[in-house]
Amino acid sequence: MTEPRKTKLYYFPPRKGPAYGNPYSENFRAALGEKFEVVNFKAFQPVMNSLALFVNAFRADVYILNWLENVVFYRLGALQFLLAKLSLKIIGLRRKKIVWMFHNITPHVGHSKNSMWLYEFLFKHSALIVSHSKEATAYARARAECKVLYVCHPVHEVPVETAEADLDIEQCDVLIWGAVLPYKGIFEFLAQAVARRTELGIRVLGACEDSELAKKIEGLCSDKITFENRRASFAEIEKSVKCSRHVLFPYVGRCVSSSGALIDTVVMGGNPVGPEVGAFKDLAAEGVCATYRDYDELFQLLEGDSKVDSSAREEFVKNNTWRGLVETIVENL
Repeated sequence: MTEPRKTKLYYFPPRKGPAYGNPYSENFRAALGEKFEVVNFKAFQPVMNSLALFVNAFRADVYILNWLENVVFYRLGALQFLLAKLSLKIIGLRRKKIVWMFHNITPHVGHSKNSMWLYEFLFKHSALIVSHSKEATAYARARAECKVLYVCHPVHEVPVETAEADLDIEQCDVLIWGAVLPYKGIFEFLAQAVARRTELGIRVLGACEDSELAKKIEGLCSDKITFENRRASFAEIEKSVKCSRHVLFPYVGRCVSSSGALIDTVVMGGNPVGPEVGAFKDLAAEGVCATYRDYDELFQLLEGDSKVDSSAREEFVKNNTWRGLVETIVENL
């Protein structure tokens, strides 16, 4: 007896090279493959993400879309927008289903006319919208014409390169890790630390492609504040997390609703601290993150020694899996 044909699914963004730079897409797509026939071309190297979507607009029954709004800010953004717009129209005319993963309430760089068009189209024409924060879920529900679900950002095992497991990492009070970008508020936090003359040992570990931002951060460095402008391996990050009292996400603004680095920090045994917004607020309710409303509260937290309870961490990891996310999508389509 032959098995029933799996529904054909296209995952956006496409993979460039042998693997995604973002583990979110790698894990999500792998889990989707258990329930769907993922039709992304294995050997296809897309020149533009939107062109890849256009090519596949005729090939699938379900489309999982992540960060589609960002194509308008990439190289040849106007052309990318037109291709994305045409792709969505084709998918609609074919009466196929769109699942929009609503990651951010607004793009990190703010909205443009074209990104807003994509938002409005997806709110109106998606078959299902999924968000990883309750705040973004409420925002989407007020605007969407379909079901909107909150599903906590799934947990994945962080790969550790055993060859680097014996790295010599110094202890610090506060670790900030990951790509250094303006919306993450790293410069603003360090400026506060300098102004307050804090004795906290602060380590920033992450690559910064913005040379002006890097210079500003370097200008605040001292014997208490260090900045390593490079991309570290997961092995080094994991050990650095374990060697810090707190792992800080000093994000500014309201655009961020979820964070893969936050989830990774919980899995790696860290004690995350973030603003009382989005997923940070959600995870605080589950006992695996501390939150603050202003810099006074933040520095009070960082001067203390609060830790995530091990049982709360274990329960969180057990209850939030990639397979669970995919099953929820299947049940609600």
